[in-house]
Amino acid sequence: MTSELDFLPAVDTYTDKVLVVEQHRPVIGLSTWLLDAAIAAERSDRELQLVTSSGSRVTEAVRTQLLASGTRWVVESSNGYYDGLSGIELAWDGASFMPVGGKEAPRLTRDWLTRPENVTTTLQVVTRVRYPAVESTVVGLATEFLIERLAGGPPAGWGTEEPVSRPWDARALTSFCRRWVPHGTLITVTGPYPTGDCRPTTGVLEVDVCQGGIEETTTIAIGRQGSRAPDPDNLLPVLRDFTERFEVVSAVFLAAGTAPDTCTLPRYTGFPRPVGLVLGAEGRAALGPEAAPAIESGSAVSIGDDTCLWFPVGTGHTPRDWVTFAGLFRRIAAATAKHGGQEAVPAVKFRMPD
Repeated sequence: MTSELDFLPAVDTYTDKVLVVEQHRPVIGLSTWLLDAAIAAERSDRELQLVTSSGSRVTEAVRTQLLASGTRWVVESSNGYYDGLSGIELAWDGASFMPVGGKEAPRLTRDWLTRPENVTTTLQVVTRVRYPAVESTVVGLATEFLIERLAGGPPAGWGTEEPVSRPWDARALTSFCRRWVPHGTLITVTGPYPTGDCRPTTGVLEVDVCQGGIEETTTIAIGRQGSRAPDPDNLLPVLRDFTERFEVVSAVFLAAGTAPDTCTLPRYTGFPRPVGLVLGAEGRAALGPEAAPAIESGSAVSIGDDTCLWFPVGTGHTPRDWVTFAGLFRRIAAATAKHGGQEAVPAVKFRMPD
């Protein structure tokens, strides 16, 4: 019997368990076809499995919107198949690609462990700001600020898919989002053209109507030079201005190994490592009296006219930074529970290493 899945151009095959999309281009972006396949998989209660060649890489939008949300990245090599994020060997069992050896005894492949050339350190940024729900509000300005200050120039374009199709214009973006209220809007963005001191930047912003106004969640990756890790001290001036201009709910900064264009490679390039964390006014209030000792000890810096807290963690260059980061999360969660505040730890789409 014919199914509506038969008419999706991106879907190569499907079973009762999965939708399989094969794309063997060098760069896999968040295209309309791929988005349609992801929506169809969710509606039909199936897993989306994206099959690419070992020479393909995926954009930041695909990584955060699909792979971090349950899509399996299946990489085809001369030695078989493996998971592009974890390196686990995969095989087709007639219904889906599954780990060889099962979940109890997965095997890593040599292909994934072979370190690629030209890996650079990319700054991954996840921020959430809130605007008032008034007619004069212009969304996208927080994203514009971050890209201009951290990437060296204003955003180049935006769209609803990749590649982006419209020149950057926050007011035009706002008009587009208004047409979808009360539903949320996902926007793809690209940073300044990577010339001179400008760094390649890609990602997404999500606009949602909430009880307190309008929230803009920005998830971007900013390319850097070589393997040099970002310095938390260099971020502080930017964050002071950012938290004074916008009502910041939360912000997380990570360092990750990627291709020079910020795309994720189907190879082991090290786990993302924490650089720092910002808590907005709600998070700071949730800490109660625990905030003052953190400032006095130097583990936190008061910013945003004393409404926010910046917790510098490290350079993102050593595994020990994860210990500091995990300890920070535990202290925040414990203080929040103790003083009866709202949850202060932001939701971030990344995988912590085991």
